[in-house]
Amino acid sequence: MRKANQPKPVYSRDYFRLYPPGRGRTNFEIVWYGPTIGRERSVSAGTASLQRARVALDDKYLEITKGRQCCSKCKRPYDTEKQMLALEAIEVYLASATEKASWEAIEYRLKQVVAYIATLPCPNTLY
Repeated sequence: MRKANQPKPVYSRDYFRLYPPGRGRTNFEIVWYGPTIGRERSVSAGTASLQRARVALDDKYLEITKGRQCCSKCKRPYDTEKQMLALEAIEVYLASATEKASWEAIEYRLKQVVAYIATLPCPNTLY
């Protein structure tokens, strides 16, 4: 619940809210309700730019609501499970498409896709 003297949020996503800098502060503030502790939590967005503060709020939202750890550098959730499923699907398709007339073109393009997937950020370093 918003305090009476607190300004209206400039941006919100679900139950996460972004407030402008308060007195004596230069950075935006991200506020959300933490159900595990039973009260509101807050953290600085780390920037005075509204656009960057909105991105910081979205990153915090994804970090908390996904229930998974996020990459400390890019703040994206780890998604190696999806990458592995895509690679498995490509391997199955390559094994079944060897008889097609356009096999060389298919193989070339899919190898490029596999190479791209291998370069994606956030490798699974949780284990």
